[in-house]
Amino acid sequence: MGKKFLKIGIVQLVTSICDRLENKFSVEIIIEGKRGLGKSTLAWNLSKRVRREMKKRGSEGYVFKPHRDLLYTQKDVMKFFNDWKRIGIADELINVVFNRDFYSQMQKDIIKIMNMNRDHCNCFIACVPSFKTLDTQVKNIISMRLTVVRRGLAILHTPNKTIYSKDIWDEAFNEKIERKWLEKGLTNPKYAQLNLSRVYNFSEDVRQR
Repeated sequence: MGKKFLKIGIVQLVTSICDRLENKFSVEIIIEGKRGLGKSTLAWNLSKRVRREMKKRGSEGYVFKPHRDLLYTQKDVMKFFNDWKRIGIADELINVVFNRDFYSQMQKDIIKIMNMNRDHCNCFIACVPSFKTLDTQVKNIISMRLTVVRRGLAILHTPNKTIYSKDIWDEAFNEKIERKWLEKGLTNPKYAQLNLSRVYNFSEDVRQR
């Protein structure tokens, strides 16, 4: 936790992702934001750069093949998490792990596989309109959350590492701060006030689309 305000770029973000993959852990990234803000472009560029960096590091795998690695259905996601050292993009994850489908057997199976196979060193990138709509158990698995606030700018959140907290993303605390911004009519709020967050500038990636 903390209130440090750190501006990062694509290089630092990719390095952080690849370091985790090299430490024999999978990386699960959620990109949220309104339509038209560049979520898909960001996901695509992250996948390309992670592949390039892992190749530089001498790691086999991570070859992104759109016909195989763009994940649209629950079966696609199940197969992805059973494999090793893959990069996958679920552009509409809301169709796979919606919070109101908690009792769906397929959704339970996906959550189980995501938990069991976290040592498969996969890089999973998913786009959703709102992080809040995801199943709570899925939220607890996610490694990073990127909230795109406007084209070219996102807030990078990482989960709270405390043992007992049920709100590992500090959503309740951050929602209070956001409501204060709304009440004051702020158009350029200080994102440093949010817990567990850093600012990520990806405007170069948007221009390269």
